[in-house]
Amino acid sequence: MNTVKNYVENALRNEEQALVLFSKQDIGEDDLERLTSLFYSDFDYDYFFLTANKHKISPLIGYHLINNPDIRDLVKRSHPNLWKQFIALYDLTRLYNQKMYMNLDKVKSLFSANNIRFVVLKGPVLAKTVYKDYGMRIFGDLDLLIAPEDMLKAHHALVDHGFTVYNFQGERASDDLIFDIMQSSHHLLPYSDGTMNIELHQYGGKYEIDLEKIYNNSQVIKLNDDIFLVPNDIDLLIYACAHFVQHRKQASFAVLQGLIIGNNMRQLMDIREIYMYLKGREMEIRARIEELGCHDIVLEALAITEKFYGKFSDIYPDSALPADLHYWFAENWESHFERRFFTGEEERMKIINKSREYAAMKKAYACFHKDNTEHSHAHEIPSIHSQCRYLKYLLGETKNSFPILTFNPCFSMSWDEDYFYVTIQLSGESINEQVIRRIGYQLLFGFQDELPQVVFIQPREFGQLGEYSVFLWHGNYEARTKVRISVQSCLERDLFKISINIPWPVLSYEPPEVNDELFFDVTIRTAQESMYHEEHMISWSTGKYFLCPWAEHCDKSVMNVIRFVYVPHAVKYTTS
Repeated sequence: MNTVKNYVENALRNEEQALVLFSKQDIGEDDLERLTSLFYSDFDYDYFFLTANKHKISPLIGYHLINNPDIRDLVKRSHPNLWKQFIALYDLTRLYNQKMYMNLDKVKSLFSANNIRFVVLKGPVLAKTVYKDYGMRIFGDLDLLIAPEDMLKAHHALVDHGFTVYNFQGERASDDLIFDIMQSSHHLLPYSDGTMNIELHQYGGKYEIDLEKIYNNSQVIKLNDDIFLVPNDIDLLIYACAHFVQHRKQASFAVLQGLIIGNNMRQLMDIREIYMYLKGREMEIRARIEELGCHDIVLEALAITEKFYGKFSDIYPDSALPADLHYWFAENWESHFERRFFTGEEERMKIINKSREYAAMKKAYACFHKDNTEHSHAHEIPSIHSQCRYLKYLLGETKNSFPILTFNPCFSMSWDEDYFYVTIQLSGESINEQVIRRIGYQLLFGFQDELPQVVFIQPREFGQLGEYSVFLWHGNYEARTKVRISVQSCLERDLFKISINIPWPVLSYEPPEVNDELFFDVTIRTAQESMYHEEHMISWSTGKYFLCPWAEHCDKSVMNVIRFVYVPHAVKYTTS
C-alpha cells in the first residue's frame, strides 16, 4: 500500500530525494541506506550540486561529509570530486558566518551608542542555538527588529556610519522613498556598507504575526563576544513559519527558471530543525500560537514542510489540515521539487493555465442532426484510470472511487429541433449491477457569455436498476432543481448503455440553428453525495480530473466546443 512517504519519493527526482535526506541534522541508518541506493542509481551529480546551492543546503552537506565517515565514503566512491566541493563550501560558510558575527558586534556598539534596542532575527540566532555547528547554516544578512519610534534614529545612525540604502532593483534609494516605506511597511529597504547588509524590521503595520509581541517577549543570549536580544525558542519557530508564508505571498511569480522566488529548502529545514529542537513542548507551542492568533500561518508552513520530510510534527492531528495542504502529487509542469512549495489551490490554477495552452489547439466537434445517424460516431472519454497522474491525493479525506477499474467509456450525441440526445456506454469485465449503481453522469452546456447549465443524472438510492433522478443547476450546485428528463438504460453482461434525451426548454435554450456552437462536456462521477464528490470526476472535454463542480468554477477556455451539423440526404458529408 502506498504511504505518504511513497508518494513524496515517487514524485521527486533521485537528486531531489537525496537533497531532502541531507537537509536535516539527524541522518539515520535508514537515511544512509536510502542515500546509498540513490547515489548508485541514475543520478545527475551536477544537478544535485547546483540545486543544493540554489536552496542553500550545501554547507550542511559539507558538515555531514566531514563528521560522518559513512556518508563521506559513499560520496567519495560514487563521485570522487563532489565531496571536496561541499566541504569547501562548509569551510567558507564558517569563515563567512564568523565575520558576520563580528559585524553584529559592531552594530550592537553603534546602536547602543544611539540608545537603540533591537532583537536579532533568523540566521545568526538559529546557527548558534538550533544547529550543532554555526557552519551548517549560512546567513547572508543581519535582520534586526526594532520599535517604530527607533526607526528614524536607526536610519540616521547607519547612514552616518557609511551605510547606503538601496531599493530592490539595487539602485540608491531616494529620501522620499525611504521615509515613505518607513511610515507604511514593517520591512525597510536594505542597508549596505560594502562588507555587510542590514535589514531593519519594525513591529506594527501589516504582517503575518504580531511582531511587537515577539519583540517584547525576547530573551538574552550570547551570540559572539556580546549579549543580544533574540526571540524566545518558541517564537523562533513561529517567526520561521511566518517568514516562509510571507515570502510565498510576496512572490509575484511562483516559479522562475525552476527556482521558487522567495522560498527555498533552507527555510523548510529551519522550520523542521526548530521544531525538533522544541520536541516535547507541544503544549507550550499551542498556547503561544493561540496567544498570537497565528494558527493558519503555522499550519500552512508545517503542512508544506511535511510535503518534503513526511510527518514529523504533533501540534495538530492530520484531520486538522485543510484539504489543499494534504500531501499529494499530480502531473508536474516544472520540477516536482519546486512544486512542493505550492498549495493545492495554486496547483489547480497551474493545471488550468497549462490546460489553456492545449485549448488553443482544440477543434469544434460535429454534433449531427438526428436524421444523419450514419455520420454519428462515438467519442472516447479518457479511461477512469488511464489519467491517474492528474489525481489529487487527499490522504485520509478522499480516494479515487475507481482506482483499478477501466470502463472504456465513450458517448455519442445528436440533436433535432426538440431534443439534445446523448448515449453513454461503459464496457469491460468489471461492469456489473453493483458498479453501475455507484456511477453518476454530468452533462455541461454553455455559450461563451454565460454560466453553464449542468445536468446531473444520479441513480435512485432505493430504486430499481435503471431508475434515475435528473437534476439541473445553473451556477449554484446547492440551488439545483429536479427535472423530468427521459433516461433509458440497458445492462447486458459486460456492456452498459444509458441514453438521455434533454428538451431544449429544460436548458432554457432555443432549438439550435445549423452551425451554432456551444461548449459541452460529459463527466463520469460517483453517484453518492458528499463534500468530496468533486474528486471523482473525469472529463471528456479536458481529459482531466476536477477539484470542484464545473458549474462553480468553469474555465471555458479549456472546454470542447460542439457545432450543430445537418447533412441533407442528397449531400455526402466529408470531414476536413
